[in-house]
Amino acid sequence: MGGKKKPRISLLARTALFFLLTLFLSLLVVLLFARKYVFEDAISRSYAISAGAATAAMTSLGSADGLYELFFDEEYRDSVHKTFQFICKKTATDIIYLYTVDEDQRRHYIVTAAKDDEIDAIIQDTISFDMVDDEELYPAEVRVLEGRSDGEHEFYHTDSGYMCMFVRPVISDGKVIALIGASYDADDIIDESKKNLYFIAGLVILVFSIALISSLILMRKSIFVPVRSLSKSMRSFTKNIDSPVPKRKTNFSDEITDMESSFYEMTENMREYVDEIKTLTSDKVQVETQLDVARRIQSGLIPMEHFVLGDGCEIYGIEKPARAVGGDFYDIFRLDSDRICVVVGDISGKGVSAAMFMVMVKTGIRENIKGGRSLAETFSSLNREICFSNPETMFATVAAIILDTKTGVIKYLNGGHELPLLLSKDTEYLELDAGCALGLFDDANAGEKEIRLSDGEGLLIFTDGVTEANDAEKNQFGKDRLRERVRDYYSGYGNRYESEGLIKDLMSGVSGFCKDAEQFDDITCVALIYRDNEKERRRLTMDLASSLPVLRDTIFGGIDDEERAKTIILVCEEIFTNIVNYSGAKNVSFYFERTEKLCAVTFFDDGVPFDPVTVNLRDKAFEELDTGGMGIRLARMNTKEMVYNRIDNTNQLVLRFETETQP
Repeated sequence: MGGKKKPRISLLARTALFFLLTLFLSLLVVLLFARKYVFEDAISRSYAISAGAATAAMTSLGSADGLYELFFDEEYRDSVHKTFQFICKKTATDIIYLYTVDEDQRRHYIVTAAKDDEIDAIIQDTISFDMVDDEELYPAEVRVLEGRSDGEHEFYHTDSGYMCMFVRPVISDGKVIALIGASYDADDIIDESKKNLYFIAGLVILVFSIALISSLILMRKSIFVPVRSLSKSMRSFTKNIDSPVPKRKTNFSDEITDMESSFYEMTENMREYVDEIKTLTSDKVQVETQLDVARRIQSGLIPMEHFVLGDGCEIYGIEKPARAVGGDFYDIFRLDSDRICVVVGDISGKGVSAAMFMVMVKTGIRENIKGGRSLAETFSSLNREICFSNPETMFATVAAIILDTKTGVIKYLNGGHELPLLLSKDTEYLELDAGCALGLFDDANAGEKEIRLSDGEGLLIFTDGVTEANDAEKNQFGKDRLRERVRDYYSGYGNRYESEGLIKDLMSGVSGFCKDAEQFDDITCVALIYRDNEKERRRLTMDLASSLPVLRDTIFGGIDDEERAKTIILVCEEIFTNIVNYSGAKNVSFYFERTEKLCAVTFFDDGVPFDPVTVNLRDKAFEELDTGGMGIRLARMNTKEMVYNRIDNTNQLVLRFETETQP
């Protein structure tokens, strides 16, 4: 975009230069053609003058018989001389001469006369009667002598200039007895023509210069000054759109005033347009601000991700709204120490209205269930309330689960929602009456089912944004592809389910299927896995000497990689030491599990609440390293993931590790 800066030349200077160049070229062409014309005109006039003079001189002699004898009469020659001189002066001929030509082609001068008296006197003294001239005859003289022409002209150069000679025959007794020649100096005509030409050229230059100066003054006033003023106004306007644009006073309209009027109109339109843009931008900022507030409020009500790990279960939920705020929702909350509730819903429509309706549905379900109502009672009560106060006729599909973590029994209610996937070794959709959505009919019922989960089994609950996700060719992800993706995860993860890993793998599959296609619907998924891990939890005492060997033996027994096992043991010893020294706990236990790719150690203690995942650890000087915090720092550095929950006055900390040492 850089480059050498171009020189600035004004339009006025370029116009003047163009006119001057045009004048120069025009004069050059005119002079070239005029020179040729001057030369041809000189020849023509010289020919005419010399021919006329020769003819007049010949006529004065006559053609009587015996004319030749008269040439020897001095009195006759004087008379002819006077006649010839008179003709020279009258015709402006320089010299007229009468001469004969002998057999040897030599000239014998009889009479010679010049228009100038001094030159004539010199000629009379130098060219005497019958003087012989040995110079070679001109072709014109030869042709006249031979009778091939009654008059010929010839141009020749002399010391005095460029001469034109016209020769006529003098005939007596039917024979050519002499020749009459008349010479005219063509340089005189050429000089005269050149003077006329130079005068005309100077006059043309003067007139053209006056016209040019007058035109430039007029153009400067009527074109260049207004254009320069308009250009200045444009630059000022582009720098500051609110700057005033001065208007030029004119007595008439032309193309320049049309341009100025268009510019003034454009500035007004631009100002109005900018004002509209500012208004729209302000409105857009306000709307975006409101949407951002709504999004943050919704994020507070429905986190984008939520992971729960407790006695008897692990639950992971995720939501991806298609817009700033969405209509899908999920909720995870405990009813008591043994029961946990999961709700997933999908509101009709999208945007702010759907989000507001979603808040009402989500809050109503939570309050009713926490108030002691069953799933069926909650659905019926809330459905009637919505039907009686729903002017926009919106509705919601819902799925609600209550899991008893002691027994693995699930109570499931479906209100027009997508059927869940039963996460077992077979992985099939749960057979269940679909039920009716909330808000459609005041006497609608929901489908209910009660099942018992085995250790490691669970449910995958999702909205139709998953199965109806489209690729660029409008193909849907579909229920079959969803089931196969879940089965592949189960087989590729050591024939077990892990809620967070399953959801993230599923989201990756949907994203890969859709590629660059735009997400048109909200996506919500929740995976609930039942863990009968109470019997597998190992109790630890508050005595480090007796408890640390239990930790070491358990981890060494489950990890084949000895170096990796040592790193995991080091992290677990630091966490356990912190619990013993700082938590004030009386009961501590841990649970160890291993899959093909990961292993996890979960600590349970009844000490004071403390979240090592989010606590701020400032950098410490060397002398402060023994004051605490180093164990947590070490755990963060060597774990793949740390998850903390406080459930029923119990701290639950999950440490996940890679099963193999990374290179």
